Amino acid sequence: MGTLASPDHEWIELFNNSGVNVDLSGWTLEAADGGPTITIASGTITAGGYFLLRNTNVFSVDVIAPTYLYSGSLSDNGEELVLKDTRGDVIDTANANGDNWPAGRLTTDPNHGTMERMGIGADADALWITNANAASWTKHDIAGNVIHGTPGESNWGFTITNTPTATATVTNTATATSTATSTSTPTNPKTVTITEVGWMGTQASSTDEWLELYNHTNQPIDLTNWRIRTTDGAVDFLIDGCEAVNPTCTIPPKGFFLLERTDDTVISDVDADMLYSGEMSNSGKALELRDAGGNIVDTANGNGGAWPAGSSSTFGSMERSGEILTDSDFIWFTHSGGNPKNGLDANGDPIKGTPKNSNWAYTVTATATLTNTPTATGTLPPTAVPFKTVVISEVAWAGTNSSSYDEWIELYNTTAQPVTIDGWHLVSFRWNGTQFAINLDIKLKGTIPPRASSNQNDTSGYFLLEARETAISNITADQVYSGSLYNTGEILLLCSTYNVEIAKNCTLNTKNQLVDFVNGSLTNDGKSKPWPAGSSSTYGSMERRDVRSDEPTTYFTHTGSTPRFGLDANGNNIKGTPKHANWAFTVTATPFATYTPTRTPTPRPSTAPILVINEVLARSGTDWNLDGKVDVYDEFIEVINAGTVDVNISQYKLDDIPNGGSAVFSLPSQTLKPGEKALFYASQSGIRLEDAGDTVRLIRSSNNSVVDEIAYPVVRSVDTSICRYTDGYGSWIFGCFPTPGRPNSLSQDNAQAGPASACLMPDSTPREFVQAECEEFGDGIWNPSYWDALPGEGSEVWKPDPQDKWVIYYE
Repeated sequence: MGTLASPDHEWIELFNNSGVNVDLSGWTLEAADGGPTITIASGTITAGGYFLLRNTNVFSVDVIAPTYLYSGSLSDNGEELVLKDTRGDVIDTANANGDNWPAGRLTTDPNHGTMERMGIGADADALWITNANAASWTKHDIAGNVIHGTPGESNWGFTITNTPTATATVTNTATATSTATSTSTPTNPKTVTITEVGWMGTQASSTDEWLELYNHTNQPIDLTNWRIRTTDGAVDFLIDGCEAVNPTCTIPPKGFFLLERTDDTVISDVDADMLYSGEMSNSGKALELRDAGGNIVDTANGNGGAWPAGSSSTFGSMERSGEILTDSDFIWFTHSGGNPKNGLDANGDPIKGTPKNSNWAYTVTATATLTNTPTATGTLPPTAVPFKTVVISEVAWAGTNSSSYDEWIELYNTTAQPVTIDGWHLVSFRWNGTQFAINLDIKLKGTIPPRASSNQNDTSGYFLLEARETAISNITADQVYSGSLYNTGEILLLCSTYNVEIAKNCTLNTKNQLVDFVNGSLTNDGKSKPWPAGSSSTYGSMERRDVRSDEPTTYFTHTGSTPRFGLDANGNNIKGTPKHANWAFTVTATPFATYTPTRTPTPRPSTAPILVINEVLARSGTDWNLDGKVDVYDEFIEVINAGTVDVNISQYKLDDIPNGGSAVFSLPSQTLKPGEKALFYASQSGIRLEDAGDTVRLIRSSNNSVVDEIAYPVVRSVDTSICRYTDGYGSWIFGCFPTPGRPNSLSQDNAQAGPASACLMPDSTPREFVQAECEEFGDGIWNPSYWDALPGEGSEVWKPDPQDKWVIYYE
């Protein structure tokens, strides 16, 4: 639809959902009709960042995301867009069915808005929405008009779950003048709700599926041309052609509407209001109810994960526990088979549900339970598992002397309670040359008991996975998996059921929110690093020494010395300790660049206070300290207690470069519990961090010894911090988003909002430059494009005389 400046000023936004920068050089974005076909000659999209494709000089200066210029225009009638990488692999699509655009309105419409994605799930019409939220309109087109969208920043659509207004259908007249008309008046949400879902079928047949709707109003509602669909498209139909008992497809006031799959014998003694076709997946998909205008009226299992209730073993239905409760996993229950219940299946057996009757779930109260057994108390969905509850303690990525394919992985329970890992996933990511791709995805099952003793022969507390049952011939695996790890190095993630089904964050850029990860730091160019230990020549396993850390120095290659346990398929000694306490627990790292450890009698690392630097912001563009100004005093240093005991930080000091720079700052008397942070802005500490590079040091007051330090290079952009990823233990990342007092992040998801930047120049810039750039009459003269861009290609001012232009580069 373009912009108000011109309907021909079109643009497309890309978003990088990964934790690494992606080089887009050679990528293509193709329209189904061949125009436009965009081949990106060069450009990089940062981790968690945005990249804009524009067909002309579309944006004002307040749109700061990187852009790429293309030629051509999109059809107002809709067309499929396909994004491909350099190999031609399809990365994503928009409007994949090629029909009319699922959202967005022409600029001739007073309520025009861009077509925004509502999430990062697979492309579907239901995933797109017209931006109708004026509070999100902060950017301007080239003529200074407000853009009804969010170019270069997080979508408004990401914050909502349903379409608040009727969608528009764009039609063209014979004179090619486009108009936008609303197809219907939207139905108020929750007017009709999905109150029961028989996704598992019945005892008579698992294919005898059924659905129940309920009308909460005092008026009958005609459901003709309403739509019911699952997000995978397996079920997708319009309500019409109802049975003789309901020829008008009307749901009565305070009444029910029953839909049965294929025939009316699914519930043999209750008449169906309509028959439909299509099978609901037992693995679960979001189920949507839309009115005749396409507006979402209600959902069931709206997050698209596993069904939050219902049982394919007992055939208990999934029931809503309140007629108008907002859809979430917590409001659904599995019918236990007790009363009330209603209906008979095709064989005459009682239905474990209440089709066309008030729900059994209305009479029950949720209580916590550790099993998924359907009971009258209901079943709660999975909850978050604390970081490092279970750790990946040993990885034999090289296999054994018997076979390089005889790989094995060991997990360790760090708690004093048994941990059930049913539904957890152990996922590995490898770098395929252009991006990260999933290699292994092992669904775990079982329970890991707590460690019962410190005896070296005690196998409690451990969970052993083997690539085949004979990989370790004399130790029985707790689980056998298929596949193998790449010897060049991968990233391993341990994700709980909550991560997989509820939060859906079993990804690289959220690894600090998972249960554990291994080899999580990346190279400077965003690729995976080699395994920090282990050997494909000696077949020594990679053992973890400190379960709290993912630093490369915490991993060791087993040398084959004792303690060792297990025999390979040929009866040779395993160079490792599968299902036993790690040999690496008894060694001390040497200062050399090898992972060959030497034994010491120390049984385990001792518990001691561990205070480290966690995040540094050396160049601010936001009022982080909320004093109403954006200046050098918004710079900050954050420390964290990365140990397991309380720490009084008055024993420490902060400083930058030795014998110079700012004065030493003594930390106040404050006690940090494990995992807690302390934040010190420059306005408090007096430490002025240099944009041109500096060193931040944490010093012990008693002897002036350096406890921790981080040296950083030139800071080239504002609001780019240096952080440990993950907090306290992870590797240093140069390019985090500032998160003072909150978990470190590579994107703006966890960040607080603040006022816009006052000046983008470094704080060490000469006064004359700052005045010309940022103060009165300052107009961006540092930017070469101000002078050198051709007319219509993004120039602020065109200077045709070569003698009248100049460039200054200051660092």
